Amino acid sequence: MFRHAARVLLVSLALPAMTVAAAAEDGPTARFIVVEGSGEAQAVPDMARLSAGVVTRGHSAREAMAGNAEAMGRVMGALRAAGIADRKVRTDRLSVTPVYDQSRTRAEPRAPIAYQATNTVEVTVNDLGHIGSLIDALVNSGANQLQGVQFGIRDAAPLEDRARLAAVADARRKAALYAEAAGVTLGAVLRIEERGAQLPGPRMMAAARMVQDTAVAPGEQTINVGLAVRFAIE
Repeated sequence: MFRHAARVLLVSLALPAMTVAAAAEDGPTARFIVVEGSGEAQAVPDMARLSAGVVTRGHSAREAMAGNAEAMGRVMGALRAAGIADRKVRTDRLSVTPVYDQSRTRAEPRAPIAYQATNTVEVTVNDLGHIGSLIDALVNSGANQLQGVQFGIRDAAPLEDRARLAAVADARRKAALYAEAAGVTLGAVLRIEERGAQLPGPRMMAAARMVQDTAVAPGEQTINVGLAVRFAIE
């Protein structure tokens, strides 16, 4: 019984000590400087996604879908012939919609004059050296919908870490400059708050241009990281 009482007493005595230590860091006597640092890192994209498909029309929904299925079968065959695994192909859109005569007014009764079937797939390509020939193969197989190419980076974590290191170095450089100008000594880092890594959006190349010229240029992608760093000063 007395042992339990002693433990409770020790814990209750220890808690105020931790509170005082935290208050001392942020209290009125604490001396610190807060600066923002930014860093970036670049890398060449190592993957791409493209959206391709087929749009067909028919007098009925069944006819439109039947024609679409036949044409889409040739597109899928072209993907397999190009070495694209089935797991790298994902259905992006599948729809059948009525087509109306747009010359009629809204007051006139409207009936479908045809039906339009759309089937598009998103293809992930890891070998950018063959993406131009893949686009040619898709168009030649009957794909009449091509939304362009989106370039990206499969594993962005190492790139983010490089940007973080650059951001910390930038913050330390600024803090040292301010400390020297103020006539104080720069101390240890007290806190680092990341503002978030800004990943680049997918870089798209227009489909129309690629059909005419299948040469692709993925370029570079940049990741930016912003930090707020608190340094002690003496």
